[in-house]
Amino acid sequence: MLRIVAGIARGRRLRVPDGQRVRPTADRVREAMFSALESRLRGGFDGRTVLDLFGGSGALGLEAFSRGAIAVTIVEAHAAVLAVLRENVDALVPRGASTGPVTVVPGTAGAFLSRPATSTYDLVFVDPPYDADLYTPALSGLVSGGFLARGALVCVEHRTGTRPAVPAGLVEVQSRRYGETTVLILAAEQSMREAIYPGSFDPITHGHIDIIRRGLAIFDRIVVATAVNVRKQPLFTDEDRLEMLRETFADEPRVEIDTFQGLLVDYARRRRIPTVLRGLRAVSDFEYEFQMASMNRRLSHDVDYLFMMTSEDQYYVSSSLIREVAANGGSVEGLVPPHVEARLKARLAALRRD
Repeated sequence: MLRIVAGIARGRRLRVPDGQRVRPTADRVREAMFSALESRLRGGFDGRTVLDLFGGSGALGLEAFSRGAIAVTIVEAHAAVLAVLRENVDALVPRGASTGPVTVVPGTAGAFLSRPATSTYDLVFVDPPYDADLYTPALSGLVSGGFLARGALVCVEHRTGTRPAVPAGLVEVQSRRYGETTVLILAAEQSMREAIYPGSFDPITHGHIDIIRRGLAIFDRIVVATAVNVRKQPLFTDEDRLEMLRETFADEPRVEIDTFQGLLVDYARRRRIPTVLRGLRAVSDFEYEFQMASMNRRLSHDVDYLFMMTSEDQYYVSSSLIREVAANGGSVEGLVPPHVEARLKARLAALRRD
């Protein structure tokens, strides 16, 4: 049996799957590993997002959860191991939420990393079977797939006397031996440039798309974040807007779709993204954006703003104008993507029937 070393679940025991498929990290090694990680994670584990690529018993991911991680994803391929892993998660993690703080993903690490990244992680554990040649594809996939948040740490366990190849985009910050096991801590290079492009996107227009695609020439990654405002009644639901955004940028892995509620600066701090990208169409836009940026700078000096002029053929396009034209029977072809135009017509037709 294993136990949780520290945090809210300290002392809780975990089942270990039978057989040779699992090599659980000993409590002593795990305690030293997490002490080293905590010293390098500014603010510790609180609010961190964690990925455990080779879950096994789930000890690493659940230890991170116990110490304050806000979201943990554990990947495991083998059915017998999955059953024990789920028992361990159910025993430690409170139930009741529709999406819990610990998510178990059935499948291999390779399959997980081959899919587009839907979120980024502050901490990743890579602990495959020592004799399997899985280190290189796992580390390379984390970097190339955009799974690592700015300044993320990757904790690798490997057999002492061997050394996994470290791909470009990761740098070694610590290596420590614990008998037959060596723990290698890698950090994502700080050169990744990220920005948040916030908005209501009700609906998304070619003007928005113009700013985002041009922004990708400046930034390595852009998070397109829909703002949830309980005081407003948008034409489309939150989920409809997210779906339209996902469909619009399905071909662009460097664009992440997300949503937030509350202050933009709080969201930017939580995501550890230092730049907000905004588009400007006219003088009226500048006055509004200048006022908002000034207030946000007062709230947080950690976030900067980049303003980009909308292209000449899109400067008059806005979501509100699109809604008004469509509601009065005008054509919005060429102003929004075809799938958005179809949803707009269907939504307005449904409202007329009601």
